[in-house]
Amino acid sequence: VAIEANETLADLMRRWIHAWYGPYGLVVLDAQNPSLKAMASPLWAAEMKGGGLSTCVEPGAVHVRDNQVFWLGEGGRVGMVPGEEPGSWQAGDQRWPALDSGWEEWSAANAAQCSPGVLLRPLYQEWLLESAVVVVGPSEWKYWLQTRPGFEKYGLTFPSLRLRDHVVWLPQAALALGWELPDGWLNADRWSQWVLDGWMKEHEATEEQAMAQAQRWRGQMQTWSAEVAPNLDGPTGALFAQVDKAMATWKKKVRRGLKAHRQKEWDTAALAGALLVREGMPQDRWLNAHAMVAAWASEQGTSVSLDEAFRQWLALAEGDLEPHVWKL
Repeated sequence: VAIEANETLADLMRRWIHAWYGPYGLVVLDAQNPSLKAMASPLWAAEMKGGGLSTCVEPGAVHVRDNQVFWLGEGGRVGMVPGEEPGSWQAGDQRWPALDSGWEEWSAANAAQCSPGVLLRPLYQEWLLESAVVVVGPSEWKYWLQTRPGFEKYGLTFPSLRLRDHVVWLPQAALALGWELPDGWLNADRWSQWVLDGWMKEHEATEEQAMAQAQRWRGQMQTWSAEVAPNLDGPTGALFAQVDKAMATWKKKVRRGLKAHRQKEWDTAALAGALLVREGMPQDRWLNAHAMVAAWASEQGTSVSLDEAFRQWLALAEGDLEPHVWKL
């Protein structure tokens, strides 16, 4: 249907949202509506005059552009960048000369072609809505906080932010390793370190005994050296330094040896880590609700349609604000 109607992805998602949530009374605003954009034309004008967010927002999660406006033309969405002359702008093949005045009129007339960049989106949204509370995801949380000085600049009240609920699939292998949500999202390197730390703890008592024996040996050597040759403090210290260095190297090799000795367990642990964080992205960024609900329906042994599975799954969550954790 979407292809036949020549819909964009935004058009398709908007239609789906209306279909899914319309019966619940959810109001969906089209941020691309020309009238809404015209209401926010002072934001576009400030950016075109060079007095926008780049003058007050510090570098952070999102790069601060010279101009946060993107131009919607025949070639698609293109960012505004400084032109050759001071105060001028260009976006792709489009050029706009510097204006001493008149950017307000230009912004009102061209509002439909102006699209807010990442940092300008919160300002555009709250310019229209003045929300008391905004529910955001982890990445949105970071750049919303980054834009706080912009709210002060325009005299807008910064809303209270609430992190949205998450649905997390916990692989059984991760649970077996002792991973819990408070441990956080660990990339591949940190996950490997965390797994090996856990394995080393299994041998903690033996290691402590060995270290205690080594410490006693060190004390015996110091006592004996002081009695036999009191003038050998330097060489004795050098000996202990070499022993410490060798011990540190040995510990690293023990960790690597654990990986080789428990290769099958290591491969399983690596797979569990990849199910939690894939290529640096937390699970909630790439594992969609369709996959979760389909897996849930499979676990229940039902053969209903995906739509019906969604309805059953949502019915379980109705009125429950706690995160749902499904175990694979």
